[in-house]
Amino acid sequence: MTYTVATFYKFFPFADYAEKQGLFLEYCQNHQIKGTILLSLEGINGTIAGTATNIEAVIKYLGKDKRLADLDVKYSTASDLPFERIKIRLKREIVTLGIPEVNPNKQVGNYVEAEQWNDLIKDEETIVIDTRNSYEVDIGTFRGAINPNTHSFREFPDYVQHNLDPKKTQKNSYVLHWWNTLRESNIFLIETRFF
Repeated sequence: MTYTVATFYKFFPFADYAEKQGLFLEYCQNHQIKGTILLSLEGINGTIAGTATNIEAVIKYLGKDKRLADLDVKYSTASDLPFERIKIRLKREIVTLGIPEVNPNKQVGNYVEAEQWNDLIKDEETIVIDTRNSYEVDIGTFRGAINPNTHSFREFPDYVQHNLDPKKTQKNSYVLHWWNTLRESNIFLIETRFF
């Protein structure tokens, strides 16, 4: 049998996140969904698996909340169900940075359109840092990207503190990141005066 795997995240003010835990759990259980969904004041982050029909039903159910109607979902398939149970967890952060002052709903860096990406990373003033963990970076990354050799995103602030100097970084330099760590990385770098 082929299963559908859906990954998604969204940063948004989610004041009622704790109230959603039981509702999301019950709906996922009723649709034989397995995986993990993290809920926090800053948003939602999840990876779930099940039949294509049931995954579609869950994504549609989440979208009934207007804040999740535009949820960015990535799909893949698996020949075996990759998770044993469903967990809906309440967390302080959906992407763990460990610095409470960094609020991904307060301030973000500049979004780069896909058409501008190649030109940006070719620019000699651009610094590309791949903030994924070392295992993921070893699988593949952008040519010339810096691997901070972190095991988790929580280690990124320490890397910045010991390896980057905002006084030596040109004002028009950019520091770019990867997927769902992007927003928290940018905010952290803004607050440490890199942008």
